[in-house]
Amino acid sequence: MSNSEGDGAVAVVVDRSRVLFIDAVRPAIGRNLWELPRGQADTADGSPEATAARELLEETGLIANESRLLGQIWAESGLSGDAVNVVLVRVDPRAERVDAEYSTLRWIDIGRIGQEIADSKIGDGISISALALAWAKGELNAADSFQGESEAQRRKN
Repeated sequence: MSNSEGDGAVAVVVDRSRVLFIDAVRPAIGRNLWELPRGQADTADGSPEATAARELLEETGLIANESRLLGQIWAESGLSGDAVNVVLVRVDPRAERVDAEYSTLRWIDIGRIGQEIADSKIGDGISISALALAWAKGELNAADSFQGESEAQRRKN
C-alpha cells in the first residue's frame, strides 16, 4: 500500500466494542462532526501504520499499542489520486493522554455507530468509508450497526 506524499491515514481505534472519535470543528459546514483521527503522511513516517500512529498521538494524545493496515479508500477519486490508508489501531484507553490538538474525545459503541451516521453526527465521508471497510473486513463485531433498520424504525413498524 502506498504511503507517498499526498496520501493519508485514518485510524479506526477499537477498544472491545467501541470506536474512538474526535470532536472536529468544520467551519466549511458550520458545525462540529465526530470523526476518526486522520491526517497526511510525512516523509519520515515510513508506513501507513506509522502515519496513523503519529496522527493519533497528535490529535488525541493517545499512543498506539498495535496497528494493522486494513486497506485503502479514495476520498476524492474524481479530483485526486491520493489514497487514505485505513489502519486498525488498539490503544490503552486508561493511559494518560499527552497534549493533543483535540481535547474532546468520545468512545461510541459499535452498535450505536449506524444511528450516529443516520443522525448526521458522524457525517464525513472518510470516517464513514473507513468504518465501512473495517466492518467489511470483520473488525467491527456488531454487524447490525451498519445494516438493516434502526431501533426507531423497528418501533414504528
